[in-house]
Amino acid sequence: MYQAKIAQKQAELAKKAYENSTHRFTDLYSLMHWNYWITQAARLVIGKSGSKTAGVDKQTKDAFKECWDEEISSLV
Repeated sequence: MYQAKIAQKQAELAKKAYENSTHRFTDLYSLMHWNYWITQAARLVIGKSGSKTAGVDKQTKDAFKECWDEEISSLV
């Protein structure tokens, strides 16, 4: 579900860039706060093998998963 929305947005951006090479994108930063992007990124990182080491915040992926909704909201 998230991957489809992200792919759709990426396709829209690519099409716009292809059709108008002089177009300036001015609000790409806002996509970094898009719930779909953050959730998908978190799933990919947590799904990697070897990511059992605590991060700089001393939190492991298991601790992150226990408070998934709160952690995602905090990142967004």
